[in-house]
Amino acid sequence: NATLTALTPVAGDERCYKRVLPAIGDLIRKNQRVSVTRGLAGEIRAKIKAAGPAVQELAAETLEETFTGYAGSKTAPGGLDTTSTFEFHLEAIAGSLADVPGGLDVLYEIARQRKPNEILPYKEFFLNADSSRFGPKLKKAIQPIIMEELIPEFVGRNRAKLHQFAAGEVQSGYAGGSRDAIDGLVALHDRAGHKEYGWKMFMDLRNAKWTYHSFDPVPSEQVPFDQLITRYRKVTLPKDMDKWFETAFEGNDANNHGAFKWGKSPFGHYMGKMPTGPVHKCGAGCTGPGCYGATKINSFWEKEVLLLRQHFKVPPVKPGHRYRLRINDGNHVGSGGGHIIYINGEPLIEAKTCNGRGSGGLPKGAYITREFMDDLSGGNVCIAVMTFLRYNDKYKVKPSSPVPQGKFSLHIEEQKLPPMGDDLVLKSATLVPMLSSEWQIKQDPNDREQSASAVKFRWDGQFIATPEILGSWKVITEVAEIAEFDPAKKVGKARNPLFSTMTFKEDGRTEDPTWLWSADTLMDLNKYQVLKIIPRTLAGNLYLFIEAGGFGTRN
Repeated sequence: NATLTALTPVAGDERCYKRVLPAIGDLIRKNQRVSVTRGLAGEIRAKIKAAGPAVQELAAETLEETFTGYAGSKTAPGGLDTTSTFEFHLEAIAGSLADVPGGLDVLYEIARQRKPNEILPYKEFFLNADSSRFGPKLKKAIQPIIMEELIPEFVGRNRAKLHQFAAGEVQSGYAGGSRDAIDGLVALHDRAGHKEYGWKMFMDLRNAKWTYHSFDPVPSEQVPFDQLITRYRKVTLPKDMDKWFETAFEGNDANNHGAFKWGKSPFGHYMGKMPTGPVHKCGAGCTGPGCYGATKINSFWEKEVLLLRQHFKVPPVKPGHRYRLRINDGNHVGSGGGHIIYINGEPLIEAKTCNGRGSGGLPKGAYITREFMDDLSGGNVCIAVMTFLRYNDKYKVKPSSPVPQGKFSLHIEEQKLPPMGDDLVLKSATLVPMLSSEWQIKQDPNDREQSASAVKFRWDGQFIATPEILGSWKVITEVAEIAEFDPAKKVGKARNPLFSTMTFKEDGRTEDPTWLWSADTLMDLNKYQVLKIIPRTLAGNLYLFIEAGGFGTRN
């Protein structure tokens, strides 16, 4: 560490880089102590990036030799299996190479040589990189790899989640981003140059007119500023406002709708005044599309609780699209004061706290789920909101001084759904290696190298018919081995079978697109495992014995 630290200032110096970079590369190549190298340190990478082309070229050559000639061992002197540490160092070297100008093209070539069975080894480095850094060969290669291999693999592995999101069956206070399977698929299309699947504005309500009312809770429900991190809670509403969120609130004279005033969002408050700049950790650059915290505030949010409601005309919704509502009160950790949103009088989402750890940059709001799509499709919709001021912008620390603050607006976005059909699931069967009983036999917790070398099943896409398997079958029992089954004896039910019935069709399909078969093999594309099919005639009847699966490194 001391040596590397000393060499850092001169790593990119054109007077001595020819001696320094090979020495650093040799140290990394021969070292397996994570605390010493872990690839090139960030400071050294920065020096190389700031250097001239000659330095960058030698850095790429050095790291290529370090990767291809890495001398680490997969077994410690005492016999301990260190395969995971070996692979960790290789990944760190690959990460260093990917970060060096020109290094991605080099990594693409050498990584596929070392890991020929992977579609795109270290794919996160390529998918997260700026494509303008790709050389001509890599640019030409990456697009078909994404479209013909990575996308089918992604759809196959995430089919159930994709269809849940597409059907509007999932709700979340962070509608999209890294936790959303469809957004993950869209990111691959985007990387391949297909930009039409990103989220786009549908109803721009950021500067919309609302009727609003702001109030402080009754004395018995007021809480000192330093006792709550975020102040969202159940409070007593002003007289005759119990139904403030209902669609027909204004049409009933028994309701106190006269207390509501007109105002234009965003609504804001900072230290008793209308803010003139960003609040809640937002900076001058928070002008969208991720965070709108720096946009101009139009109306003063006077007191602790803010009620908003308004009827809006809705544009026609599009088939093959999904929709989400975005809350614009800051997308940073610690931003926001909690809220509840109603659509046509029904609660869409409730957030009782601010943005917590790990939520920074995620799109706060809610999906317009299946039960609300008819409301959106109706042409008119009533949106109602309750939210609260707060006294700091921390996510787990109570305020130490009273700094009342808040900002609020919202809008609705739409997203065209990318292809995620069964044809991609079928294609994934030829791309994703699958676990099998043969693979399972070689899994030994005391021999990690043997476990890692076990070959997974790869389907060549060819269907071989087995006539006696054709037709519809139902599960009747489960046995540890074939010899245990006696058709003359009463059998118990199978425990948690993967399926209860199965129809084997002539083209290798079944009634479920996630199950395929060929010859004596049944392919489970939910878990990417293959199960042996063994036909046996017992007491004059034909039975199919199918492996129960459940393969994995822990078994």
